[in-house]
Amino acid sequence: MSDAPLPTDITDMLKRLGALDEEPRSELPVRFIVATDWEQAAVPLTMLKAFRAIVPAGSGLQLAFAVPGEPTASDAECVHVLADGAGSDLAGLEVLSFARAIEEPYDSAIVADGDPEALLAQVGGVIVRMHDVVRRLERAQAGTLADSSLNRGDAEALRRRLATFVG
Repeated sequence: MSDAPLPTDITDMLKRLGALDEEPRSELPVRFIVATDWEQAAVPLTMLKAFRAIVPAGSGLQLAFAVPGEPTASDAECVHVLADGAGSDLAGLEVLSFARAIEEPYDSAIVADGDPEALLAQVGGVIVRMHDVVRRLERAQAGTLADSSLNRGDAEALRRRLATFVG
């Protein structure tokens, strides 16, 4: 008799693996990404103001500023300047590289590609999504993030979009 799994064992294993995708991602922050090289501050500042106006403190949501290279002290300083300009603190904010942004779960992203109308549509879409996510969190018991519709951004689509980024 071989040690190979029996068909029912394989079926059970596949069911368990499939269930992993459906498990809540409560340990992960819900992340909204804004691609920037800091040449233009309007979109990052607008999104920071929207984030602060919409998202309750301690909600588990993050606003991530994604930069083309590895984040530097200069990038951190830009976030500080934005936060100061918006009268905001740094809670829920992060700076990450494009590469890391692609690797980690995210919900929605804004990536400028040189088309101002498309950029405006992206900004509006992410602001609407922030409202939607906050509403979902308010409806959830005890504020958990057990909602499978969160952080479902497509990494490959984000990779393609970041390749066309125009700051």
